[in-house]
Amino acid sequence: MTKRSMSRRLGSSTARVAALAALAGCGAEEPTEIVAAVTTQMQVPDELEVVGVAVQSGGRLVHCLYYPVDDGTVSLPSTLGMAPSGDPSVPVTVTVLGFRAAPPPQAWDCLTGLPDVGEDNVSVLRRRRMPYAEKRVVLLPMPLKHACTDVGCGEGLTCVGGACQAADLDPGALLDYADEHVYGQANTCFSASECTAGWTLAPAFVADPGNCTFELPQPDPPVLPFVGLNVVLLHDNLTPEVLDLDPLEGFTIPDPARPWRFQLAPSLCQSRYAHGDVAAVFASALCPSKTPGQPICSADQQAILEGTSGLPGAPVCHVGARLEPTASALYVVMDRSAAMASYFGAQGLDAVLELSLQDPVFARTLVAFKLAPAETTECGLPSNAYASPAAPADVPFLLAAEARDLVAQKVSDPSNVLPSDPPVLWDVVMSPGGAYAALGSVAPPSPSQSFNQRGLLLIGNRDFYSRCSVPAATLPALATAAAQGQPPIRTYTVVVGADPGVDQGGHDPVADAAAIALAGNGRAFDATSDPVAGATALLTIANDFGTCLYDPPATAIPTSARLSYWNPLWLVRTDIAHAPGCVDETSFDSGWNTDAQGRIRICGGACTALRSDLQQLSGAAAAAGLNAPIVPLRVTEDCPL
Repeated sequence: MTKRSMSRRLGSSTARVAALAALAGCGAEEPTEIVAAVTTQMQVPDELEVVGVAVQSGGRLVHCLYYPVDDGTVSLPSTLGMAPSGDPSVPVTVTVLGFRAAPPPQAWDCLTGLPDVGEDNVSVLRRRRMPYAEKRVVLLPMPLKHACTDVGCGEGLTCVGGACQAADLDPGALLDYADEHVYGQANTCFSASECTAGWTLAPAFVADPGNCTFELPQPDPPVLPFVGLNVVLLHDNLTPEVLDLDPLEGFTIPDPARPWRFQLAPSLCQSRYAHGDVAAVFASALCPSKTPGQPICSADQQAILEGTSGLPGAPVCHVGARLEPTASALYVVMDRSAAMASYFGAQGLDAVLELSLQDPVFARTLVAFKLAPAETTECGLPSNAYASPAAPADVPFLLAAEARDLVAQKVSDPSNVLPSDPPVLWDVVMSPGGAYAALGSVAPPSPSQSFNQRGLLLIGNRDFYSRCSVPAATLPALATAAAQGQPPIRTYTVVVGADPGVDQGGHDPVADAAAIALAGNGRAFDATSDPVAGATALLTIANDFGTCLYDPPATAIPTSARLSYWNPLWLVRTDIAHAPGCVDETSFDSGWNTDAQGRIRICGGACTALRSDLQQLSGAAAAAGLNAPIVPLRVTEDCPL
């Protein structure tokens, strides 16, 4: 799409509302005025083509004009000055409307009322109501933000950070008007090209997903001096926004002693990030944080409006909501023999498991957890204790976010370790009447859907060989039967290190575990020399289970559409095209297709690339001791010209 250049003329004088009285007096008396400043980082004309400004005072409409913002006649930012014609305590309501296309002719005079979001091509709206502050010229910020696109709030309300709140403001909380607070021509302006250029940005990893606390990883000890932190939000249509250090619709730094850790405003967190409407969160530590009263420098502002800032380019247009991964189920069984003692307690696998289970790709995975070894008396039984993990001794099947803390409690409790090393009896765990039976009978969260994947994960450091005399089946044979059964169940193994004195019965646990995973269509992880292989295993399984198959969307997807996501590590957008040959997980035809159940499947190289990108992101986050951010997958198409 060819963008039409906007005027680079940014005036600093305010345009007065003709229907309101001129500023009282020309002498020493201090003026009383409200100056509304219309600003945006939305791209013109792809996201914003016309801006409308309406002013109401005392129940009367006193100003209503619409300004094209894509033909050079009006620049953004722009200001509108208002002075009282009577009692300054009478509130003034200012409404700024952003139109994605020119409004119809009947909307231009406002005589029939102001349109709301979703009407007459209005895509975003900002409304404020306040009295004058006598003998002050106050600055009323009226930013049009992408977070408020398509958010209708109704009369008396406005959208802030994607959430509706009262439109009323106290003028005492506002700055006095000054050109340098609006126009980026003073030397105090924020240089986006220097402070948030693409090469300066790094992905922000999640410290606490509950309140959207992020962290820009720092060396330990941190490199000093730390100049400051700036945050760039990549919205769901892949357009960027430089956030202010602002608790209402930007970010805050909760702990000054940790200035590289920040928290998104609650409105942005709950209305945008938690719903997957943020494609990526980046941070840069080159400049002091941008403040609400600090405009972006003129040339940088112009580049942002035109989509030529060096950050992600033209916006994409969505076809429906983001895709939700189809649910999966994972049963984790961990040996608790004395030989595994070092993997329990505060220094054990608890932090690794907790961190991994919080990874976003696990969001739709049910997780159960149980400790081994089994009892010898359970050999050959048609059903055993592993067929139904139950609290409080075990963690029953729960969504990963709910299971995470319960699993961590089990592993972090050293009293769960046995005083000796009895036979582990993986035969009992893997018997048809054991864990495989539990995985075969567990129901997906949505009764109308089937699981994407079901898997059994075995964690131990010895005895990965057959112990029971009956049934006479080797562990690889049991894993093969499960992988070929209905439903098919994969088997994964993690072998952690053991002390040299541990009796291995003449076997090599790494080789034995690898044979089980190979036979079970799963993967084996050798952690005998890598203490964080538990995280690697869970991250890999998470990518196997949480990607490449998605629930049916609310509306059918045209084959002309693509699936798009943003890789925050490499600042790269990936588009996946339709592939008719994508019919099941074994298909080599790279792309997406719809299966018989209406689900969206990604096949071939596109699936491999998606899993690789997410695993690299999760691995980088784990290396920093943090959680990976959400990487939403959207159905997109080219925006209409």
